[in-house]
Amino acid sequence: MATRSLSALAAKRRLRGSHWKLERLNRELAALLQALPAPGPEEVGRMVKREVPLTVEAWLAGALRDALFHLEEAEGILEVALTKTGRGLKRDWQSGSFPLELFHSLRKVVADRQRPDSQADERDQEGQADE
Repeated sequence: MATRSLSALAAKRRLRGSHWKLERLNRELAALLQALPAPGPEEVGRMVKREVPLTVEAWLAGALRDALFHLEEAEGILEVALTKTGRGLKRDWQSGSFPLELFHSLRKVVADRQRPDSQADERDQEGQADE
């Protein structure tokens, strides 16, 4: 497994570009959701009760809304990551306000990199091909 070395500054530069792409995707998906015909509340209730079949438009509207939720979550996390400095992290760490979810994610990064047949390496290679 190859060792990668990227400074935090360089990573943040690349992250700004990715963040911009997420913002653009968010706008595109939101516009698509607005343009998509969606059922009214009564029809959704009937679909939930299985009185009428779920339509492709209704399913797609729900899937787009779910995707937008997760995309907005990702944007928020990246915004915070872009604003953090060494001093800010130290202050957060000392005050105990470091989010526990990030420790979980950090442990996953370490575990992914330790696997001999690392799928993370494959994802990295695919991501580099897209750039």
